[in-house]
Amino acid sequence: MAASKKQLTEAEVMEVKDEALTEGNNEAQEEAAVLVLKGAAALVSGGVKFVKEVPRQVENQELARRLMASGLFEAGGKR
Repeated sequence: MAASKKQLTEAEVMEVKDEALTEGNNEAQEEAAVLVLKGAAALVSGGVKFVKEVPRQVENQELARRLMASGLFEAGGKR
């Protein structure tokens, strides 16, 4: 016995994809932390360059947590 599946039109497929992309972008923006280097003149960590007193957005939450634990950074809020 074959299960019947509703076939989506091309417009419906595009709408679903657009919604998924929009949701993904909103979640990424909400989760990105802004860190400010306060301890050294410059530092490269996780492929991201930080310069003293310049806010930098970090999308990787694990990296942001580790950097904050180092004591060299302060939270600059969220973007």
